[in-house]
Amino acid sequence: MADFGKTTDGASETCSSTDRKKVSLGTATTAGTISSITFRSRVTAQSGSVIGVMYSNSIGTPGAIFSQSDPVVISSTTEIASTLSFTGTNIKTIAANDIYWIGFHQQDPGTASHCISRANTGSQSSTNTDVYSDGPASPFGAPTLEAGPIDCYVTYNETTGWAVSFFGYKSLTGVGL
Repeated sequence: MADFGKTTDGASETCSSTDRKKVSLGTATTAGTISSITFRSRVTAQSGSVIGVMYSNSIGTPGAIFSQSDPVVISSTTEIASTLSFTGTNIKTIAANDIYWIGFHQQDPGTASHCISRANTGSQSSTNTDVYSDGPASPFGAPTLEAGPIDCYVTYNETTGWAVSFFGYKSLTGVGL
């Protein structure tokens, strides 16, 4: 198992009380198959439903939806790490060095706010309003940039294996046949 994205707990948070998507950049270091997405968040009062999302990178901005997780309800008023699974056709293969925008799509929690943990750095996250009931929009839509990457990462099963040739597992680079 491997992870990509921001795995450490940030010192700040951003809160919102609208149907919204929020994503940050993440780069897979090896090839594999995605299994889950984890982020740290809380609500200020009521609960709200959230879906984990992965968007393709389109010249430095979020592009088309790549995958989305099963939904989960966030009801904790203290920050927790929520892990959401990718299932069925949303279990996708990624390649080494692929860049994705990873994050969540939240339902408006009513009179409360949904707060996501993030770093307070110059790195940016992208966000926009998006009606929750019809799923995450694809493409992402015009983003608003915010400071700091959100505390979110994807866990995946690394692809391993050996290239097999007629001569076994040895590299034949530079050998004339």
